[in-house]
Amino acid sequence: MTKMTERQCNKLSRRAFTLVEVIISITLTASLMTVAYTFYFFTLRVSGPGIDKIEIQKKARMVIEHISGDLRSAKEIIRVEPGILELKRFVDDKTEQSHINLSGDTMTQHVIYEYKKKGSGNDDAIFVTIDNAESVMMHFKEIDGNIFEAYTYDPDDNLIPFDFRENDSIMRAKISLVKLKFKVSHNKNEVLLTTAVNPRFLYGFKQQPYWNFNK
Repeated sequence: MTKMTERQCNKLSRRAFTLVEVIISITLTASLMTVAYTFYFFTLRVSGPGIDKIEIQKKARMVIEHISGDLRSAKEIIRVEPGILELKRFVDDKTEQSHINLSGDTMTQHVIYEYKKKGSGNDDAIFVTIDNAESVMMHFKEIDGNIFEAYTYDPDDNLIPFDFRENDSIMRAKISLVKLKFKVSHNKNEVLLTTAVNPRFLYGFKQQPYWNFNK
């Protein structure tokens, strides 16, 4: 085996990394990784609450839309209080609407929406009961119980709040507006969604009791 010439040794040494160069490379790589991880976790902290708030809004909006649909197709509002809405709604499935008796009645379902404090685990919850079958619609750490607010007309056709304490059937039949408000707090996020619904079917059925209403 021949010995390496001085020129070959110098060429080989120029290709190799010195200890100082290796240390500098490791230091730079560690610094870049630190900056990257810091930015990543900062992004998570900033975007996390926003994503949670969007999910809360989505769930609350679905519940509001569901209740609004039932109010628009309601045959009768039985009870309305800040935390309870009870009504009879026309059956949504048109295939089941074929039976109509001489009085113009169609098939209906008995529906109750109810707010319960700490009703699901340790959360406040909104329950729906359809023909005695109860289920949870949504649950959060805190839900304001003042959800439903109904309005009727006085003898002078002025819109006035419905007095739920009397629960008079004649006044219930005149309910022309129901406001829904969901104020939800969960994991330091707070969401407020409101809407107002005109139960048009109630008014129309009162004017033309023999109509058959379908969605």
